[in-house]
Amino acid sequence: KALGIRGRNMAEFKVPLLPQKKSSGEVCDVGTPCEQPDKQSEEHRAENDAQVRSEVEGENNSQGEANCEAKRQPEIPPLPYREPAWSGLPEEPSTLEVIKNGALLNEINLDAKEFFVFGRLPTCDVVLDHPSISRYHAVLQYRSSEKSPNENATNLSTSGFYLYDLASTHGTVINKERIRARTYYRIRVGHVMKFGGSTRLFLLQSGGRGQDEVEREAEEEMKEVLDERKRKEEMREQERRHVEEMRARVVDEGISWGMSNEAEEEAEHQFHLGPREPEIDEDAYYNRDPKKALNHYFEEEGCV
Repeated sequence: KALGIRGRNMAEFKVPLLPQKKSSGEVCDVGTPCEQPDKQSEEHRAENDAQVRSEVEGENNSQGEANCEAKRQPEIPPLPYREPAWSGLPEEPSTLEVIKNGALLNEINLDAKEFFVFGRLPTCDVVLDHPSISRYHAVLQYRSSEKSPNENATNLSTSGFYLYDLASTHGTVINKERIRARTYYRIRVGHVMKFGGSTRLFLLQSGGRGQDEVEREAEEEMKEVLDERKRKEEMREQERRHVEEMRARVVDEGISWGMSNEAEEEAEHQFHLGPREPEIDEDAYYNRDPKKALNHYFEEEGCV
C-alpha cells in the first residue's frame, strides 16, 4: 500500500521548467514558451562571425607571409671586429669627402661615432656596391686616449683616425699603397683611401685644424719615413760587413774550394781545349821549297 502511494506521488510529480532568456534580454515566465529570435539579429550575428573569421584568416596570412619573407632574407653575419679600449669620439669635426672621376659626390660626417664600417652589406655605415667589396671590408677607427694598445699597430702613438682592413679579399689602399690586413694604419688629413676595385676615393678632411698643424703632422710623417729608410740602410750595411768578414775568414783559413787565382792558373796549364797545333820551323820550310813557300804566303795574304 505504501508502495502504491509512493508510485502515485511520483507519477503526479512534474519537473519544473527553468527560465530561458529571450533575444531581447528579458527572462521568460515559467511554463510559457520563449519568443523566437529576430531575423535581423541572426543576420547581424552572422556578419560578425564572418568578419571575425576574415580577420583571423588575414592575421594568419600576414604571419605566414612574414615567416616566408624572413626565410627568403639571408642571415646577416656578425661584424668581425672588436672595438678597442682606446676608442673614443673624435675631438674635433672631421669629414670624409667621397670623390669619383674628379667630382665630389658626398661628404660623410665622422663626429657621431667612434668607428665607421665600410662594406657591401646594408648594415654597414658606408655601403659600397662594387662587386670587389667584401661584406665587411674595413673599419675607420678613432683613437682618443693615450693608452698603449695591445693590438698590432703601425705608428699608434698619437690620437687620430686609423684604418683597419678586415682581411678583405681585394684589399685596402692608402695613398696608392696596399696595407696589411688586421693592422691599424694612421690616417692623416689629406690622405686618400681606396677599397677593393671601386673607383671611389675617400679623402680625410678636418675643419678644426690649422695649416700649421697639418704641416707639422706632414713633417712628422716625413721624419718617420726617413728614419725607417735609414734603419733599412743600416741593416743592409751590417749584412754587407758580415758577408765580407766571412769571406776574409775563409781566405785566412786557406779554404778556397778551387776558386783562388793560383788554382785557375794551374787549371789553364793542365787542361787544353782541342788538339795542340804542331810547331813549324819557318826557315827550314822555306829552304826546302822556296816557290811553294812563296805561293803559300801570297795565298794567306790574298795577293793571288
